[in-house]
Amino acid sequence: MDINQLRTFQAVAHTGSVTAAAKQLHRAPSSITTRIHQLEEAFEQPLFLRIRNRLTLSPAGERLLHQVDQLIAMFDRIQRMMHESKQSDHISLGALDVALDTYLPTAIGKVREHFPKSRLFVRQAPSEILRDELVNKRLDVVLNDGPINADGIISQYAYSERLVLVTDTHQPTITRSSELEGLDIYGFQRNCSYRLKLDEWLREGGLVSPNVIEMESYHVILACVSGGTGAAWVPETYLNTIKDRSAIKVHDLGETGNTDLYFSWRKNEDSPLLQALIENVAIAAA
Repeated sequence: MDINQLRTFQAVAHTGSVTAAAKQLHRAPSSITTRIHQLEEAFEQPLFLRIRNRLTLSPAGERLLHQVDQLIAMFDRIQRMMHESKQSDHISLGALDVALDTYLPTAIGKVREHFPKSRLFVRQAPSEILRDELVNKRLDVVLNDGPINADGIISQYAYSERLVLVTDTHQPTITRSSELEGLDIYGFQRNCSYRLKLDEWLREGGLVSPNVIEMESYHVILACVSGGTGAAWVPETYLNTIKDRSAIKVHDLGETGNTDLYFSWRKNEDSPLLQALIENVAIAAA
């Protein structure tokens, strides 16, 4: 159980609808349903009853809502207090792992030259977690795949990325996912936007039951692929950091592999430090 699950429960309870709650929280309805089911499993009892196509609280849900309203109000007060106390030369930054492996280290180094007293707190996380932590004010800025469409959030293009398919060198050129039949496929968990693009490409290409093995490290993924045990989607910028690519074969997926990364932050929370970070990432990626 976490605060995002409780916020989801609160939204559904007050709106009486998964669809309305999804619109309010800027989430997919399936994500709302999943979080409600997770809470019900945690408490081992139903929190909602469906009556005439409308969700109403069960007795357990009514008891929980009273406590949740108080808990979230307290949580938000603490966040506002801590946020207001922060100095403008401190930034908590969240980013995809590929950004931290490529352009961000150089950009951070340049920013530190101009802001020697600044402090940057950096966290690596998948796309969905980065979005939630920015919206819920646990991060000041994120470098993520695509803009974040939520109230009070500004997004600005950072640079373009290209995803490619990699296999060992003995595989023939692959253009469709059906040609991967029988191979293991390595990818991150489904809270990663690149994994979602991979899943979509697999479905569209006709691979009905792919054997996807979830790993959280491109380094480990490439080690498995180069050993001849499967295939994976990898950002091209990450491949460019590897000196010896002789054990892998790269397959171009055309437009399917194109994606853009964006900086996102909350309105009225811009700062010279943030703008310096954005500018230096653009310079590093040029």
